[in-house]
Amino acid sequence: MKQFYNTSTISSQKLHNVKEEKFNYNGSLVKLITVFNDSKGAIALVEDENGEVFEVAKDSLR
Repeated sequence: MKQFYNTSTISSQKLHNVKEEKFNYNGSLVKLITVFNDSKGAIALVEDENGEVFEVAKDSLR
């Protein structure tokens, strides 16, 4: 028997408590989406102020 959960019961307060991590990258403010490791090291997926999403080396974020 499959069970389904109603996701609308998630507290809206919980969603508002999520901290956005913002960093400086090449003179622009970017929002950190996630970090993952590949064979070259830690890569960060970020979004700039214009909504463009791209990958950068995690060490390049300030």
